[in-house]
Amino acid sequence: DVDGLHPFNRGRLFGYNEELVPCTPKGIIALLDSYDIELKGKDVTIINRSILVGKPLIFMCLKRNATVSVCHTKTKDISRYIKQADILIVAVGQPKFITKDKIKDGVVIIDVGYHLRFYHYSIP
Repeated sequence: DVDGLHPFNRGRLFGYNEELVPCTPKGIIALLDSYDIELKGKDVTIINRSILVGKPLIFMCLKRNATVSVCHTKTKDISRYIKQADILIVAVGQPKFITKDKIKDGVVIIDVGYHLRFYHYSIP
């Protein structure tokens, strides 16, 4: 269970045990740490609620005393959450989802999404 998706391992994460967490959230936290970006007291907006990225990341940010807002396809007035974010983590798989007019100055943005139109496949 390398991604920590087994119910036992998810339960450990919800208890703030980060020994076995999915790679993407772990990498996001490592990236923030490598740039000495502290989460304590920051407004973090996560645009993703998946079991592999969003949900583990919520608990990892809460453990570091961030205030976390989670947005998804059904979030009303998502712009409000984007605009208030000190740290914005986007994993939506849609290019140009975040534009300059939606964010405040000084925000830290981490885009972990991808879109298949940027990849070229050839099927033999």
